[in-house]
Amino acid sequence: FSRPNDVFCGWGTYSLTLFKKAGGTLPETRIDLRLAAREFLKASVGTMSAFRAHFGMAEPPSIASGRAGRRIAELKAIVNYTATLMSFTSENPFFTQPRVPPFKL
Repeated sequence: FSRPNDVFCGWGTYSLTLFKKAGGTLPETRIDLRLAAREFLKASVGTMSAFRAHFGMAEPPSIASGRAGRRIAELKAIVNYTATLMSFTSENPFFTQPRVPPFKL
C-alpha cells in the first residue's frame, strides 16, 4: 500500500519498529516526528495529545474508526501545525534550521 518514494512518519520509533518486527516492509527513509518536534522546539514534547494540548490545538476528527484513526488524524494535524511553524520561522534571517535526521531501523 506504499510507493517506493513514500516517507513513513511516526511519533517515536515504537510503532514502526513493531510493524517491521511483525514482518511489515518499510521504505528506507522514515521520520520520527517526535524527535523533529523536540529538535525544533528545543524541549521535551511528550505524547501527541500533550503536544497538541500545549499548543492549543483542537482534537482533530478521526479519519477511521478506532484508536488508529484517531492517532493518524492527530499525527496529520501535528505535521500540518509544525510545517506551518517552520515556514514562519524559516523566513526569519536569524533562524537556524534544526537538524532533523530520518531514522532507520
